[in-house]
Amino acid sequence: MRTLGPRVRVIDTRRIRPPTERRGKVSEAIYGSAEWKALRARLLTERGSICEQCGRHGRVILDHIKELRDGGAPFDPANLMFLCDEHHGAKTLRERARRAAERFVK
Repeated sequence: MRTLGPRVRVIDTRRIRPPTERRGKVSEAIYGSAEWKALRARLLTERGSICEQCGRHGRVILDHIKELRDGGAPFDPANLMFLCDEHHGAKTLRERARRAAERFVK
């Protein structure tokens, strides 16, 4: 059995792979910028910590409606909405699946 180890390869069968460090978010740096933090604080004061999908109060994530990699404006309040973890995760999965489908159609 020990001789078979190097010959057996592990195959990744997932259809959509999570981003690697190399292919991660291109614009991650903006989320740590002073401009982003000030905008988030201002919108949190204006809109409150409420999910704009379900109205749940609590921890919310400021998310781009049109994602940055799709050409969305990074600091435009009209392109931003607060989402709870559940809705943010669902939206992220939908967008990831849409992009994957577009790769196969081309």
